[in-house]
Amino acid sequence: PDLRLAVESLSTPVRAYIGVPLTVGAEFIGTLELGSMASGAFREEDLDLVRLLSGQAAIAVHNALLYQTEQRRTAELSGLAQLAQAFSSVRDPNALFARLVDSIAPLVDVDIIGFLVYHESHRILEARRPFHGLPDQFVELYRTQLQSGSLAEKTLLDQDLLISENASEDEKWAQLGMDHLAQAASLRETVLVPLSTGGHMLGYLQASNHHNGSTPFTQAELHLLMIVANQTASIIENANLVQQSRQRAQRAEALRRITSLASSAATLEEILQYSIQELARMLRADVGAIFLLDQEHGELKLHHPSIFGSTPQLAAQPPDRITHMTMDDPQFHFTVTGSQHIQILGSIFQGSRGGEARRAVIPFYKAVFSHWGLESIVAVPLVVQNEGIGELWFGSLSMDSFEQGDAQVAATAAGQLAGVVEQTFLRGQTDESLRRRVDQLTAITRISRELSTSLDLNYLLNLVYDEALRTTRADCGTIMLFDLDNQTDNHAVRFFVGDMPNTELSPLERLVFEYDAPQTVPDFSRSEYEPPHPGIQSTLVVPVSHQRRIAGLISLHGKMVDQFDQTAVEISQSLAVQAAVALNNALAYEEQTRHGALLKRELETLSRLIQVSRVLKPNQSLQQSLAAIATAIASATPFQVVVINVCDPDTQILSSLAGTGLSPDQWADLQAHPQPWRSIQQLLLQEFLVGDVFYIPESKTPAIPPDVYTISVVPSLDTRSEDAWRRDDMLLVPMYDSDLNPLGLISVDAPADNRRPDRPTFEALEVFAAQASIIVESHHRAGRLEREVEQLAREKSRLELATVQSRSNLPLMLHKELEQAIALRGLGERMERIRASLEIAAAANRQENENDVLRTLAGEMLTRFAMQVA
Repeated sequence: PDLRLAVESLSTPVRAYIGVPLTVGAEFIGTLELGSMASGAFREEDLDLVRLLSGQAAIAVHNALLYQTEQRRTAELSGLAQLAQAFSSVRDPNALFARLVDSIAPLVDVDIIGFLVYHESHRILEARRPFHGLPDQFVELYRTQLQSGSLAEKTLLDQDLLISENASEDEKWAQLGMDHLAQAASLRETVLVPLSTGGHMLGYLQASNHHNGSTPFTQAELHLLMIVANQTASIIENANLVQQSRQRAQRAEALRRITSLASSAATLEEILQYSIQELARMLRADVGAIFLLDQEHGELKLHHPSIFGSTPQLAAQPPDRITHMTMDDPQFHFTVTGSQHIQILGSIFQGSRGGEARRAVIPFYKAVFSHWGLESIVAVPLVVQNEGIGELWFGSLSMDSFEQGDAQVAATAAGQLAGVVEQTFLRGQTDESLRRRVDQLTAITRISRELSTSLDLNYLLNLVYDEALRTTRADCGTIMLFDLDNQTDNHAVRFFVGDMPNTELSPLERLVFEYDAPQTVPDFSRSEYEPPHPGIQSTLVVPVSHQRRIAGLISLHGKMVDQFDQTAVEISQSLAVQAAVALNNALAYEEQTRHGALLKRELETLSRLIQVSRVLKPNQSLQQSLAAIATAIASATPFQVVVINVCDPDTQILSSLAGTGLSPDQWADLQAHPQPWRSIQQLLLQEFLVGDVFYIPESKTPAIPPDVYTISVVPSLDTRSEDAWRRDDMLLVPMYDSDLNPLGLISVDAPADNRRPDRPTFEALEVFAAQASIIVESHHRAGRLEREVEQLAREKSRLELATVQSRSNLPLMLHKELEQAIALRGLGERMERIRASLEIAAAANRQENENDVLRTLAGEMLTRFAMQVA
């Protein structure tokens, strides 16, 4: 630091100066400076004194700074702890945001801080109250609409941190359509921290306008805001999930109460009034009403007794123009009743919701909305046999109060209320047969409703049984369902209600099975069949069919002769269909549960496989890699003991290399007994193959070769079920390379559930065996490559040495070769002369006199030796 700069910055001229640095250890804290307007005011002793005091001053300042930092961190941690407590202590969403804002505000030195929440269904980014530093009236208007595919939506979904030195003039705020709001709120430096969990965008945490003026956000402030945003995003997401769960529970409970009321003996007015009140409170609607179609007068009329609401408009007598509409009116076909379409209007008089095109509203509806002062409504039709018989309305004095989930709940309730209205109409008939039909429809409707809300087969069968006795006027009976997975001649009973069934089917019941048709005995005294128990004079037996098979029987008993007529038969057949539906739902639920369990196990296997892949590293040894796979197999399958053997490609001997679940003594014993592959191969018979796994049950185990060593880890049990894992059961998974050469063997034992393996277990073992095969084969290839590299390195060294030696001996060898060539050439010439001399001598010896001899010698010498005179 430039100490003279501090002196020069003083307004009063300084003529004498003393300054010393303040340090603690190697850390520079600041300076201690003294100045005087008189010259020569300080001496060397003063400097020594200041130096003496500077050490204590530096420590004091350093401690004060540390204390200030610790206080700030304590405040931040306290605020973060309060954030964590906000979710557990607050249930109301508005109170939750209030707690969050109150906890965050002390952490950041700003005037304005709050949350902007994104409603994905409405495509609206809006502020949530309370917003620290902004009035509630402004917060109500603090919102923006994000069009689909717009730059504003892209900016939001990018989940980027938005930092603005002046939000009123920032381009990002203009893209979001909030620049005018920033100007109205006088926002200066502003940061929008994204709130996201699992890639899902929830909105922003906004902080604006520092207390001490327009200063940019520091890195520490941004870091703190990001920590707060990450924590609050999870809290808000969890709060939303909890709220949705509570809403679903409340809706289910409300629908259950409406269902119970609809099936009770209450009057139509009581059912409609209570149901509309229940639904209106659940949907937070200000108004609830129902319009019913009067077939006799041909008009759609408002049902006055069931109107819900406390607004002044509802208290007054409504005009006739909003209470009824004739079916001849051209508007009728565009009503909810006439079109049988659900309508959700979010902003009736100020535009449609979500930026969609404005939906046309018929004048009749506009008159109703205007009279009641509604801003948004949801209307669902009441439909019976594909005909609209009315419509159910719920309205709110606020905009965008309803969404698709509310419409689904209202539609479900409308279906139940439609049945109530239809039943009320049918009960008005006086014919006895028609009354019984009404009872039949009532029973079927009640059972159908229960089928949609319950999967308890015993409860549903009891309900069908009670309705069968009531509608057919039977005195007693039995409903039995058979075990479809164990179809034998005895037809084992899986469920039954009513009288205890016999251990075997009666001849009459077998006749029903044979012809798959109802059978009636009007009078047992005149029949060849025996009554099911004393006191019974007549009976009716109806089959319950499921997927073209007889899944059960409904047997009804009467104490009077001819107690069951054709109507009773038809009613019983209808109830048999309901019993079949209940059985189908129960079986489907069981299958779904099994499928869910299998899927969970498959996901667990995949998770373990991914974990193993993360653990495996290139520099790991083969034993470490296989040990990780063995641990993963024990985690992903029920088997607690896993042993992985590796086959030597040269000797074809299996050695235990990795395992889990064995004691040290057992593992040492197993490693001390290597086993030949050919002996193991004798156990791998095709009849035991399941996919790529060999399951060898104890009862079918072939003769084990003497050189195959096994140890028992499961204690023997005297009694167990058929699918129990036995002491000597074997589960082996051979591993092969790409050329089908053996790589090793995986063996497992001691399942935790003491059951035989199922399909997911086989599949999991196949997956892990494939991964182990790849690792072993890669290790073998790596070993071969290393040996080849070493051999090539040795060959390279030998060739390099030979090259060096050849370069040093090359001149000497060339000289010797030249001398040898010259010597060979001289020898060749001498041999040629000797050969020529011998030939000349031979020619001379063939002459008869001396002159001829000399002449021949001279001629041959001239010819052969290239002489001129001889």
